[in-house]
Amino acid sequence: MIPTMGGAVLAVAVILSPGANTDAALAPATHEVAAKPLPRTSHGIASYVRASLGSHYLASRLPKGTRLRVCGPAGCISGTVNDYGPSKRLHPERIVDLSAYWFTNVCGPLSMGLCRVTVER
Repeated sequence: MIPTMGGAVLAVAVILSPGANTDAALAPATHEVAAKPLPRTSHGIASYVRASLGSHYLASRLPKGTRLRVCGPAGCISGTVNDYGPSKRLHPERIVDLSAYWFTNVCGPLSMGLCRVTVER
């Protein structure tokens, strides 16, 4: 049976050089693509969480335990990631959630709500 696509015949050609190993040429690819390393510095938006998660709450998409330095218009803090977030699907521009305490140290008053930050690993 010849596969068709919308009435047209679908053909696939494999061109081999003389003496080529046909088994290897027709075998599915098994190599893996290496993951790109994460950048050491990221720029994006920081937000704060009002929940009682502690004064040193720091959430990022990086693994828990990762040490980060977060710098914004009011200053910098260094801390350890202790939760996951913010949601990339809901807030793609946000790169870090901070406790209200750390937000004021990095961004200024809570009334700002969001601010631009640089996050360094």
